[in-house]
Amino acid sequence: YSVENGISLPIYIPVGYNSENVFFVGTYDVENTIQSIFLQTGIGYKIATLGKFDFSLQAGIGLDYFLAYKVKGDLNFLETRKVNPRESNFLSSTNLSGISGFSVNYRMSRQFGLGLDLTYRKFISGGEVSSSRPTSVLGFGMSVNYILGKKEE
Repeated sequence: YSVENGISLPIYIPVGYNSENVFFVGTYDVENTIQSIFLQTGIGYKIATLGKFDFSLQAGIGLDYFLAYKVKGDLNFLETRKVNPRESNFLSSTNLSGISGFSVNYRMSRQFGLGLDLTYRKFISGGEVSSSRPTSVLGFGMSVNYILGKKEE
C-alpha cells in the first residue's frame, strides 16, 4: 500500500500511486467498483415464439459515461482509492461498445413487450488498458421493447 496525504491507500498500478511512500505487507485482494450510466440501442431478430414469449438474437451499440471509479483493498486499515475518470489515462470518461446477446420478450400488446436480456459487451474505445485479453462484460438486464414488424392478420 502507499501513504498519500496521510491516508493509507491500496496500490493499483494502472491508476497510479505515490512510489515514495510504499509499504510492503504481502499480497492482498482489491475490489474495483465502477459507477456509470449506460445507454444502449439495439435490434433483435426473432428466432422463435412460444405463446406470448418471443426469443430473439440481439445486436447493437452502447455508450458508457463513467461517473466514478473506486479501488478498495481487503486490508481493514486501507481507505478506498477514488479515481476521477476525467483525470485518468486508465479509464476514459466515455466508452463505446458493441453488444450481442439473447432476449426473451413477453408481449404485453402487439407493439410493446418486457424483456429479459443476456448480453456480451466488447468495448471498442476507452482508456489505455494494457491486457492480453479484450475488455468485455457479460451482463443481464430487463428491457422495454417496441416491436416493429409486419401486421399479423
